[in-house]
Amino acid sequence: MTLQRLQYLVKEPQHIKHLLDLKFESAQDIASTNRNQFLQNMKKRLDEEAALKIHDHAVVVACRSQETWVNLLTMMTEDFMATEEAIADVGAEDIIRPTLPDENPSKLHEPSRKKHFNMTSIFDLQDTPCQECCSVVRASAYFVDLLKFLQHSRCSKMIKVAGNVLKALALRRPDLQKLQLSCANSKNMVPYIKIVNEIMVSYIASEGGSISTVDEEEDSISQVASMKKKTKWPPHARTELPKLCFL
Repeated sequence: MTLQRLQYLVKEPQHIKHLLDLKFESAQDIASTNRNQFLQNMKKRLDEEAALKIHDHAVVVACRSQETWVNLLTMMTEDFMATEEAIADVGAEDIIRPTLPDENPSKLHEPSRKKHFNMTSIFDLQDTPCQECCSVVRASAYFVDLLKFLQHSRCSKMIKVAGNVLKALALRRPDLQKLQLSCANSKNMVPYIKIVNEIMVSYIASEGGSISTVDEEEDSISQVASMKKKTKWPPHARTELPKLCFL
């Protein structure tokens, strides 16, 4: 599969080996790499003109892929309509499915008519309590897409312990990859200093181990806040916390 993706980007077959040696597996990998950085990496393998053509072609392919993906998402959202069978399962008699422009209203309730299946009936979207949770443009969906983008993005500066930007981010914010995609985490505004303090306290309490994240529910935010006031800090936290503040 990797060879199929790369062979569209090169004119000479032997150039594929150079891309594989540098762990480039797709046009997205090449396009996410800075142009000057890509030329520097390929300097000892290819001439500048050939390297520029490969990078420019990869950028064009990546843009077309993103455009295709956007069009696909648009087609999916246009079909967001509850079917008659789905409405019957919910039992909401006051919900009326809108009539399509080319549909005869008199034939809506005929038992012999052909059943229609769309994204709503397949994924049971009409039973979702929150309509925003079904949206592909909600905050949590954008957050997941952003982490996926960072995973396939290379660091501009070589970091020994991080092969991509996502791993580099995990060194500073390891809690982000374990954050629950709930409405509370998407809608409730939290000051950044509060997040920093919680991560710092959790790190000290775990003595440098894994950091656990707390997911707040919308109806229990006040309770969680009152519980945090009663939380006792570990003995060594009072001495180590001031040191960390001045790092």
